[in-house]
Amino acid sequence: MEKMGGGVIALPLTEFNQKQVKELVLNNVDIDKSEVYTDEYRVYNSLKTFLPHQQVNHARKEYVRGNVHTNSIEGFGSLVKRAHYGQHHHYSKKHTGLYIAEAVFKHNHRKHTPSEVFNSVVSGLLYV
Repeated sequence: MEKMGGGVIALPLTEFNQKQVKELVLNNVDIDKSEVYTDEYRVYNSLKTFLPHQQVNHARKEYVRGNVHTNSIEGFGSLVKRAHYGQHHHYSKKHTGLYIAEAVFKHNHRKHTPSEVFNSVVSGLLYV
C-alpha cells in the first residue's frame, strides 16, 4: 500500500482477501483524505463502500488513466522481488516480515541524504 508522497506500508500476508484488504486500509489510510487506486483484482471491490476507489484494468491493457495507476506500488514489488533473488536468495517464513520491513525502509528513505538515513536508523535504535 503506497502512501501519498511515495511512502509504502507493507507486510507479508498468509491470505489475501476482502476482509484483510479492508482491515489494512482502515488501519493505515486516512479515509477522509485519501483515494485508493488498484488494479481490477476482485478483492479490492469492497473498498468503494467506504472511500473513493478507482481501478485500472490490466486485463484490458489499461495501465494508466489520468492520475489513476498502480505503477509506483508495482515498482516497489519489483524491488522486493529483486532483493529476494539477487541479495537474499531465500526468505524464510520466520523472517519474511523483516525482509519486507527492510525494503519498506529503503523505499521510504530513497530520497533522503545518507546522513538523514543514518539519523533515522540511529533514532530507531534508541527505541528498541
